[in-house]
Amino acid sequence: PFDVYACAAVIEGAGGHFTDWQGNALSFDMAGTVIAAGDPKRLSEALSILQL
Repeated sequence: PFDVYACAAVIEGAGGHFTDWQGNALSFDMAGTVIAAGDPKRLSEALSILQL
C-alpha cells in the first residue's frame, strides 16, 4: 500500500482528496483500496457508490 503515498501527496497538494474506501485518511495499516477526487462533493458521491 505504500506506493500510493507519493500520489496522495501530489493530489492533496493540488487541493484534491485521497482516502480509503471508507473515507478514512491514509494509514500504514490500510487494505490498499483508495480513492481520489478533486473536491469533497465528488469524493462523497464516489464513496456512497462504493458502499453499495
